[in-house]
Parts: sequence; C-alpha cells; structure tokens
Amino acid sequence: MSENPYAIPQSNLTLGSKEEDYGEIRFFSSKGRIGRLRYISYISTLILLGIIAAFVLMAFFGLGAKPYTSLRLHSDFLILLLPLFFVLISFFSLSIQRLHDVSRSGWLTILLLVPLLNVILVLALMGKAGAAERNDFGAPPPPNTLLVKVSSTLFILFWVLGQVSNLLRKYL
Repeated sequence: MSENPYAIPQSNLTLGSKEEDYGEIRFFSSKGRIGRLRYISYISTLILLGIIAAFVLMAFFGLGAKPYTSLRLHSDFLILLLPLFFVLISFFSLSIQRLHDVSRSGWLTILLLVPLLNVILVLALMGKAGAAERNDFGAPPPPNTLLVKVSSTLFILFWVLGQVSNLLRKYL
C-alpha cells in the first residue's frame, strides 16, 4: 500500500482468466492435462494424418505393386509401420494426459493394449468430464479453440453417420 493518500487505488482484480491459470498443451509428453474435446480432435486428426502418410508412402515407394516376393512384402510392411508408430506414440501420450485430466494415473493406458477394455477406456475418456480445478497432475487445460470444437464435432458426426450407415446397410 502506498503512503500517499492521493495515490491511484490498486487492486488484484482481474477480468476473465489469466494464462497462468491453465496448463500448457504438450503434444508428445506424458505430463499435463488435456480436455475431452481436444482429445477427440487430436486423436481424429492423428488417425487422418496417419492414413494420409500411409497412402503417400505407398505411392512414393510403389507399395502394392506386383509381383510380391517375401522380401518385398516384409519391407513394405516395415515402411507402413512408420506412420503407425508415430500415431501410436502420440495416442498413448494424449491418453495419459486425458487420464490426468480425470485425476487418474497414466499407467491405466496399459489397458489400451487389452482388447475390449481399450474400447471401453477410450469411450470413457471421450465421455468423462475432467476436473475443473487444479489436481495432482497440474492446472486445468486451456479453453477449447473454435478449430478444436469444429474438428471434434465433425469427428463425432462422421462416426455417428458411419454407424447409422453400417446399420442401414446391414438390415436393409
């Protein structure tokens, strides 16, 4: 407090939220937290980028060209593992951050390796709201941008339309 009685009043009030109230988004890290819409958006973008990378590699290396020999088949498979490896590492790190957002240990990502439990875990991570306040894993993630909201909505919409289309094709 100033000793001058005519000084301008000072206050700690802030309008809105400060940047330091939110955690930092780290893409290739097991630290921090990530919200569910951002998780859906990032995972769907990763899958799309992985598919595009696989097609580019197939075109560049002439994968799928005949005749196939045993050696050619193995080398093609190894080339296609590169984008898959990138997608899997990113998927696990994002899932760890999402688990941190719901106040769970990142070690639960081991369940992603177990069939059927992996589907349940991913659906739970997409549906469960994260902790609104700071938890043991850090500050809450920043608010979602318009791009995150649009891309996650598009992914959910396309997924639902795909499921409906599959059901209609199966029963009609």
